[in-house]
Amino acid sequence: MDKILAILIISFLGPMLGSFFGIFKSYSEKQIRYLLLFAAGVMTAVSVFQLLPQSLKLQNSRIAIMGLVAGGFLMYLFNILLPHYHHLKASGLPEVGDLKRMATFLFIGISLHNLPEGFAIGVGAMSNLSFSLLIALAISLHDIPEAICIAAPYYYNTKNRFKAFFLTLLTFIPTMAGFLISYSIMKNISDFWLALFISFTAGIMLYISMFEIIPRSATNKNMEKKKMFLSLTMGITFVLLLQQLITLLGIYK
Repeated sequence: MDKILAILIISFLGPMLGSFFGIFKSYSEKQIRYLLLFAAGVMTAVSVFQLLPQSLKLQNSRIAIMGLVAGGFLMYLFNILLPHYHHLKASGLPEVGDLKRMATFLFIGISLHNLPEGFAIGVGAMSNLSFSLLIALAISLHDIPEAICIAAPYYYNTKNRFKAFFLTLLTFIPTMAGFLISYSIMKNISDFWLALFISFTAGIMLYISMFEIIPRSATNKNMEKKKMFLSLTMGITFVLLLQQLITLLGIYK
């Protein structure tokens, strides 16, 4: 139970910090994109160095590929059907009426996107792996700039810090729901399904990194390539260092 509580707290910190920063500080589009690139580095490292090797250890590469493709395809469908953070610029805010509408749609889109992300966290916890906390941390870091993108324009429109903070914080509910559903349903599954769901989680996280965050940042003319690479590399390095710390301390093996 302590492990579950720790994962939920880490998952909650992302939207909470993003909500807080969104109502008390102004951010440029570049700053938010650099934050997202750091989160992309974290998710890429967790997927490549942790999730996929564990899936291959449990089953063969065919199962890992199936899960990887399925996870990526799910996020592809979500991006077609739902609005997401890239539909809103962090700078150059539109007129107040348009801003409120955009913030509302952004809230709906991110909330629904958080459901499979919560599922990914649940898979990590259910598998009883030493890196289950890393998955929660990766998703949480990704949620910080997303929450800023909701809270900042909503506060700009309403001038009500509490309302903007509370509304943005509600995006955590689908994450929690996805986590609890996946964790409770898959406690006693076979190695086959465990390997499939672990690689499925990797597919979700790699899609967010490779097909959303990195390409959209690279096409922005204001982004500096060296700083983009540094932000991404820092995210990857962060995971590797944190993994070593978890191993040394023997946390949740």
